[in-house]
Amino acid sequence: MKTSTFRGRQTVTIHSPRAQVWEYAMDLAKIAEYNPRVARVEPGSGDGRRAAGVSYQCHLVGGAHRCTEEDVEIVPMKRIVTRLAHDTFGISERLKDYTVETTLTEFDARTTKVTMSHFYATPTLRSRVFDWIARDTIARNTEVTLRTLKVRLEPATDDGAAEVMGLLRRPAFVSVIAVFFAVAAIFSLVVGGALVAPRSPLAVVWRMKPEAQLDFASLGALGVALMLVLAAATALPALGLRVGTRWGWRLAVTLLAVHGVGDAVRGLTIEPRAASAVPVVVVAALLLFLARKNVRRWCALPGTGAGRSGT
Repeated sequence: MKTSTFRGRQTVTIHSPRAQVWEYAMDLAKIAEYNPRVARVEPGSGDGRRAAGVSYQCHLVGGAHRCTEEDVEIVPMKRIVTRLAHDTFGISERLKDYTVETTLTEFDARTTKVTMSHFYATPTLRSRVFDWIARDTIARNTEVTLRTLKVRLEPATDDGAAEVMGLLRRPAFVSVIAVFFAVAAIFSLVVGGALVAPRSPLAVVWRMKPEAQLDFASLGALGVALMLVLAAATALPALGLRVGTRWGWRLAVTLLAVHGVGDAVRGLTIEPRAASAVPVVVVAALLLFLARKNVRRWCALPGTGAGRSGT
């Protein structure tokens, strides 16, 4: 852990004795019961229980990927330190020395707090970009794992397995708005390409609004630069919303708000005769949908219970 940096933690409070929680967590076969991404666990050595130096392989749901983990430190009834030794989807290559520390804290004879803390290094630009994109997803998956553990150890819990699993399902509206931003990014690239190569097939885009070609052409290289910036500005929220990140949600809200204010100002001042309330109403509706709790929870925003602590 010396070469790693603390990246975040998730916590859940379980109304079960610490000894019961510890015994359940020590059984490697139980991982598939409380980690919804794991289909089965194949112990590499030992008797199927955790121990320092014992490695095991997790086969993920869907069968396409797997990962090998190793318990590097066990402090009975207190702490389990696990290292991600290898995986087939590239996390161990990008996030170096990935280690998870699971701690059990006894509140009283019937209540236990379980905390998972993440440590890893991002030595390259590529790894830092990957961390920026995946950090909220990692937090959400860990949150679901902890809350599922709570459900398994509290059969009468009000949370319910179905509700917990709902945290992993992307709301349909998020997919729709992500496609909207992706289409906007593609359209911006097409316009930029048509400016660079006015005789190419991309120039068909000017048939939609012929006068726009003259306006953009008068800007020269600045017009191309603006289209590239707009393409990046719309591609990022498309990616962020699809993956489920805070920055993706904030970018989407910011772009829509700026667009709505721009339409309103233009309608009231520059083109009052051609003004229409439809664009502003559409933007307001999109912002209201983005403000819904299930969307904000998918994007791991504070106050929604996703990516943070579950109690």
